[in-house]
Amino acid sequence: EKVFAKIFKQNLHHTEYMRRLGKLVHAMASKSILRLDELDIVWESSLGEGKNDAVIANVHSVLSDLALDLNSEQLDHLFRRFEAELANKNADLSAVQKVLNLAREMANKDRQEKMAQKTLALMRNLVQDEVGTPLATVRLALELHKDMLQKIVIQPNAVRDGYIKQCIAAILANQSVVPSLCMLRGTLHAYSDYSSYEYSTRASAIHE
Repeated sequence: EKVFAKIFKQNLHHTEYMRRLGKLVHAMASKSILRLDELDIVWESSLGEGKNDAVIANVHSVLSDLALDLNSEQLDHLFRRFEAELANKNADLSAVQKVLNLAREMANKDRQEKMAQKTLALMRNLVQDEVGTPLATVRLALELHKDMLQKIVIQPNAVRDGYIKQCIAAILANQSVVPSLCMLRGTLHAYSDYSSYEYSTRASAIHE
């Protein structure tokens, strides 16, 4: 562990060095020997005030390339780390956008769209956490959520209908009403071939 931590503390701005580290982490993940604490070391090497943009880009590239090699436990753990960072009230907006883009990049590599479901859920949790999530982050998450719903390929209407139900349930329960309304609007607009009348009709039909 000490050796693994050490190699992720220096030269992270060098693309070739990080390419080699990426191969090492990829091999560990593919052989199921990458531990959660080691995954944390990789993730945490991108964090910190004043972190060089090249370092963040290189570390995110390593994580993005790992997307299909991580097991369910590792993915859940990593996405929890994403969520914690995104909910950080002191996080710089550009840093927030980088994390959101990383989650989207990981999702885009998964043709089975399981990663997309995790990313959509991450966006929903951020949007509906009115107390913990900064407003600027909520706005970015809403835009990303709508964009991803528009690009869903596997059972797209079922996925979108699911989020419509969740939004309506939150509104009726008087929970996160404003962000849920915003998410509902974005979800309905993911049905690009629908008119305004059809949007409201579909929402009403699903609720009933």
